[in-house]
Amino acid sequence: MTVAKVPAFLEVLSGLDGRKRETFVEMALVLRRAGQLPPTKRGLGSNAVDSFMAANFLIAALSDAGPAACPRAVEVYRSLRPRRSGGAGRTVPGLHAVASCATFGEAVEALIERGPQIKADVLRVLGLVYPDVPKDRSLELGAVQIELSVQRPIPYARLSMKVANEVGLHIEEFSAEWTVDMSLVDAGFYRPEMIAAQADKRSVSTIGHRAIFELSELIAEQPAAVAA
Repeated sequence: MTVAKVPAFLEVLSGLDGRKRETFVEMALVLRRAGQLPPTKRGLGSNAVDSFMAANFLIAALSDAGPAACPRAVEVYRSLRPRRSGGAGRTVPGLHAVASCATFGEAVEALIERGPQIKADVLRVLGLVYPDVPKDRSLELGAVQIELSVQRPIPYARLSMKVANEVGLHIEEFSAEWTVDMSLVDAGFYRPEMIAAQADKRSVSTIGHRAIFELSELIAEQPAAVAA
């Protein structure tokens, strides 16, 4: 069985993010030095990417921080606690499992681990609603939209799923939110972010289900390719 190693994962993440691959290579080296990626004696490129590593890469990318600031961003966003979740979302139970995690860091890991099953559930529903559309094209209809967002400078994260109704309007079927851990607020952990938040500007970075599914499939165990 094979899973993507770090270089292949970063190549895909770079394409989804829009920044150069070299930026993510530098980011990976900084995260490893900070202890947020596992050590290796054979070089970073020899590591197969697991859900913990993938979550740290994705959080760093969503934070939009430069490589030097990535360890702090990963630490901060991983610490966020569930604020609330709601909506039916019964057709995609994996989303509720993600929302039940104790921290946002664990939730992103669960989202990546469960990505292939979430995709399968979405495709199953789309197949029932649009039986004449080929399965591999049904996501392109835009009838289901899953998005993961983070906000800065005040750390906040949100996962949502919207589904088009009979007139084409997207109705939110599910949402989950994560916000600062109040015990860490009292301890002064978020002080740098709170100082930055004295300005009124807020920025949000979002990825959709295409990126979530593509990254999750990279780390899902798949049969090794058979040599010709």
